[in-house]
Amino acid sequence: MIQLKDIEQLWLIQRSGVPMFKYPENDQKIDDSLFAGMLTAILQLVRTSMGHFIETIAMGDRSFCIVSVEELDLIIVVQTPKNIKSKQVHKQLEVIREKLMKTYTLASIKNWDGSCEFFKSFTDQLKEEKESDPVNLFFGTRD
Repeated sequence: MIQLKDIEQLWLIQRSGVPMFKYPENDQKIDDSLFAGMLTAILQLVRTSMGHFIETIAMGDRSFCIVSVEELDLIIVVQTPKNIKSKQVHKQLEVIREKLMKTYTLASIKNWDGSCEFFKSFTDQLKEEKESDPVNLFFGTRD
């Protein structure tokens, strides 16, 4: 079985294109607003014209895997090295999706005030997952 390397970055983006959350926060390689707007425009264009939802976009040496969370009116996007199998990444995205849905409701997402504190419990869950994962599937480096 192929081992999943690190998920390098995670974004939660409203379907309207507003970036809500990024983990880890300290990476500034991609402008969040520009990235979220571009990505949601591409997703909407493909969905409208072809009737499909894009699950993976490859750019350079990175891949962006995407899962829709219809119940919360947002999408989850993760960045990984391109050589990682998207099927493995999507398995991890489903775990993240379930954690998100257990933590938030549509009403709480709609009433989000832009505060980073809103996602503290979700951030704590991601950190806990990273620490408890024996092969560091989330946001770390394997030895």
